[in-house]
Amino acid sequence: MQSKDGLLRTYSPVNVQYFIAQEQPSGRPYTFKSLDWDLGRDYSKFKKPTFSNKLNQGPVTLIMREDYYQKKPANVPLANNQYYDSRYYAQNPEWLAQIDELYYLLLPNSEIVTLRNVRKDLHKLFGKKSKSVKKYVKEHHLNYEKPHHLVAIVNYFNSLVAETAVNAMQTEN
Repeated sequence: MQSKDGLLRTYSPVNVQYFIAQEQPSGRPYTFKSLDWDLGRDYSKFKKPTFSNKLNQGPVTLIMREDYYQKKPANVPLANNQYYDSRYYAQNPEWLAQIDELYYLLLPNSEIVTLRNVRKDLHKLFGKKSKSVKKYVKEHHLNYEKPHHLVAIVNYFNSLVAETAVNAMQTEN
C-alpha cells in the first residue's frame, strides 16, 4: 500500500480484515478479505489468514483465488534439456505465465468449501434448492465457467435462502 508520504508498505493477512483495490484505468473495485483457510489441505486442521477475492455479499459468499504458474509451450524446446524454475531464474521467454481461477464458498459458519468441480459441488451444497437454481441457470443461459455468471448463480441461491427465512418467520408469527 502506498501511503500519502509516498512510502510503500506491505501488510500480511493477519493484520488486515479487508482491503479494496481498484483496477486501472476502469476504477472497478475488488474486495479482498482476510480469511482463515486450510490452504486447500483437507487433511489439515491448521488454518492460515489468507487474502481472498470476495465476489458477492450474502449468507453464502463466493470467493476466488488465483493460482499462478509457468508453463512451457509444447512447440518450444528447452535449451540443453535444462529445467527452469521461475522461483530461481529470471522469467524465460520460452515459458508462458498461466493463471487458474480457483473458487470457494464461504459459508455462514465461516467454513470455506473448495469448489473442485464447480457445478457439481455447488449443487451438492445447494441441497433442496438445487433444482430451482438449475432452472434459473437454464432460463438465463448462465455458464459455470464465467465468474460473473457464478456470482449470479450464488446470488440467486442466496435470494432463495433469504426468501425461505422470511417465509419461516411469517409462519411463526
